Parts: sequence; C-alpha cells; structure tokens
Amino acid sequence: MKGKTNWELFVEDFKSLSVQNKHMAWKYVKKLKIRQENGTPSYKYLSIFRPEVKSFVIKIDKEEGLNLYHSITSFINNRQGKTSDKIFEEYMSTYKEERDYLKGNEDIIRELIDGIYNKFKNEGRI
Repeated sequence: MKGKTNWELFVEDFKSLSVQNKHMAWKYVKKLKIRQENGTPSYKYLSIFRPEVKSFVIKIDKEEGLNLYHSITSFINNRQGKTSDKIFEEYMSTYKEERDYLKGNEDIIRELIDGIYNKFKNEGRI
C-alpha cells in the first residue's frame, strides 16, 4: 500500500485550515511551483554525504515531492536534547508505515540523521 502524496495530504488538510493558515499554505505551494518551474535545486547541503545518500535524497525529492533532508532537519529540531540514536528510532517508528521508501533504506536514513545531527551539534544548534 502506497502512502498518500504530499499534494493529497495538503488538499485534505487545506480544507480545514483557518483563512490565515490557508494564505500561508498557498504561499508555500506557490514556492514549490516556482521551484519546479526553475528546475532542480542545487542540493549543496548534501555535499557532506556519500553519493549514494545524495542520490537517494534527490530521488525521493523528485518521486515523492518530499525534501527528505528538510523533513529530517525539522524532525531533529523538534527533538532537542535527544541523542541521534533516539531520534532515528522515533523517526522510523513515526514514518515507516506511511513512507514505503524507508523500508530497506534504514542505513541511508541513519546516515542522514547522524550527519545532520552532528552538523547541528557542531554549530551549537542542539
């Protein structure tokens, strides 16, 4: 069973938003549309990872419409004070059922979480 795309989830959620939140959500959709029209983003932020990890993130971005790097970044930011291992466990338990591409790619997700976590730690963000 394939999970819903970001667009399908957006449309479902959009109906229940307040007017102010609809305005903010629509601004986000317009940014995505501009990004699609202007071509592929540079993915410079992935330079710290192995080529296999980088290509996986780009593939998910194109196929699922999800920026996996930023999804994981937000997940880490919302879990201040937890270890990289604990964040990985929570991420997988939260999304493994609804995101089919996570199954069999645990090592790549682990590397992404560890890399982003260490980057944030070195920058003093966590």
